[in-house]
Amino acid sequence: MSGTFALGEAEREFWNATRRFDRPGLPSPPAAALGPSGAAASGKWPRADSPGFLTMCPLDIGFCQDSISPAFRNGSSILATLRQLADCSMDIREMPPMQVVLHDEKFFSVSNRRLCLYRLCQLLGLLRAVKVQLLQGPPPHFEQKLTTPCEGAWVRVRGDGRICGRTLEETTFGREELLSPASPG
Repeated sequence: MSGTFALGEAEREFWNATRRFDRPGLPSPPAAALGPSGAAASGKWPRADSPGFLTMCPLDIGFCQDSISPAFRNGSSILATLRQLADCSMDIREMPPMQVVLHDEKFFSVSNRRLCLYRLCQLLGLLRAVKVQLLQGPPPHFEQKLTTPCEGAWVRVRGDGRICGRTLEETTFGREELLSPASPG
């Protein structure tokens, strides 16, 4: 069972303890679960749902790359998928789980387009947390793909250069499309 956690038995014990985060006397979360102020970044610690899976706030996960494509590999755009989630024509559980790694005591996504989608959903109030798969270690070539200049706080969308960040104010990707009234048609 400890083989499913990147840091072994101690990490498994920590995640099991976080299921009961509202009980007094719990151990402190790892630095990765803390925001800049030292408090839990989302107000909650990541919750272990099952071995290798956590429930996390997308805003607490960093992008590992400096830029992303505006579309998923299947050709659908991030914004079109967001619209489908917003109008309930798609369920978030239809999406494959986002994969994250613990690197330098911070959680980074290796599913950067999905992280962008989930952050936009969270900023718009469509969700609070998502189920993620915690990888046992970094995937091949992770170090070469780790190109973020901002510790994962934001990512630039290729093609138009707009940003997906941690706040609606710093996020320019999707703002006009999502915050304007629906176009006729």
